[in-house]
Amino acid sequence: MSGRGGPSEVILVHDGGAGGIAVDVANLARGLPATGVHPVVAPTTRDVVEALRPRPGALIHAFGCLPTSQVFRLLPLAKATHRALVWTPVFHPSRPGTWRGYRVLRAMQLFDRWAPRVARLVDAVVAATDAEAEYFERLGARRVVLIPPGVPDVVRRPGKVRPGAPVVLVVARDNRRKGLRFALDAFTQLRVHCPGAQLLLVGPPSNHAAASWPGVRCPGWLDPREMERAYQSADLLFVSSRYEALPRAVIEAWRTGLPVVATDRVALAPTIDHVGGEIVPYGDAESAGHMMSRLLSEPAALEHYGAAGRRLVEDRYLLGQLVRETAELYAEVGAGAAA
Repeated sequence: MSGRGGPSEVILVHDGGAGGIAVDVANLARGLPATGVHPVVAPTTRDVVEALRPRPGALIHAFGCLPTSQVFRLLPLAKATHRALVWTPVFHPSRPGTWRGYRVLRAMQLFDRWAPRVARLVDAVVAATDAEAEYFERLGARRVVLIPPGVPDVVRRPGKVRPGAPVVLVVARDNRRKGLRFALDAFTQLRVHCPGAQLLLVGPPSNHAAASWPGVRCPGWLDPREMERAYQSADLLFVSSRYEALPRAVIEAWRTGLPVVATDRVALAPTIDHVGGEIVPYGDAESAGHMMSRLLSEPAALEHYGAAGRRLVEDRYLLGQLVRETAELYAEVGAGAAA
């Protein structure tokens, strides 16, 4: 990249944790060296400052849009040191409306009104969805590029590891945003239509109250290899979120040819709908249960949606291509900052 006037080094900044952003940063850090860009992952502002000292040409790439996000502290530093700053906010425009009912966290509605406007001051915004890209363009960001999260490859399904009863997979922490209560209510409705259906609930601890429900298996959090087996053993993925900027689980499911049922609150809903799966209204457990029952009774529909999802991954979400696009963005932004 440096031969094109771009940076040969980048500081990747996120707040740590084990969520989707951490996975995206780790994937980017592993893939960038093949493009000629050498990454340094820095979880704190102090780490960033220490990483920048010996790297005068390094670009900064910050992730996240929460009050703890480093981008708000790094912006003055980037300006003072004439560093290019790229921001991946992971912010769908529907987020401000999801804080109702959170009581004290409703203050996040105020935060969500002003925080995205920082986009006007950074050198480039990386958006995960079309809706997010359009939102930041309307806010006046000087450059917006659509680069979603990715997966390394696609996987052919070998057939169900556990034949027999249909299995619905839910991947969700036990919080309001992930809609776990709704997922369990929808599963209850599914069992009305399909009494033998099983729920594989990944995320909550194995001693979660739902683990004692008929038909529910709750293995806790799974490592990547176990997670892949879960995708391959299920018949469909149900995404119950009341808000999700871009659910990585959808892309990972499609990677294995697993069809998806998701709520209309999920940012990928327009892409999922009648292509890689079906969309149901958030909170309508009866509709969700009926939809899952219908699909589970139609193997041809499941196969059709799973195959279409795999094609979407091949077209849009393969990690190698997305890493190359990110490196090209660094080159263009870095060259502009040096001009």
